[in-house]
Amino acid sequence: MRSVKQYGFNGLSGCVTQFKSRATGTLVGVYHGEQSGLDANPEMPWLTVCEKHHTCVCHETLVSAKRTRDPAEFCEDCRDSQEADSKPAAS
Repeated sequence: MRSVKQYGFNGLSGCVTQFKSRATGTLVGVYHGEQSGLDANPEMPWLTVCEKHHTCVCHETLVSAKRTRDPAEFCEDCRDSQEADSKPAAS
């Protein structure tokens, strides 16, 4: 078995990186599930996490996890906020 690099971006165990989503303005993190202590499927050990709402989606590869840039793709609260912001104001 290949060893996995130890991650700790911003002092967070298992965190590979964090960035602000351009679509929602929400902080998003990419984590190695086992290192972070987050529940992850062993076959899909990488997670993209909406840091605001604590929702996540699992991925087979780190590349795939990093490509998930918009939390509205997997976070219902972000999706609802985005939809509410796009509705015209009632008059």
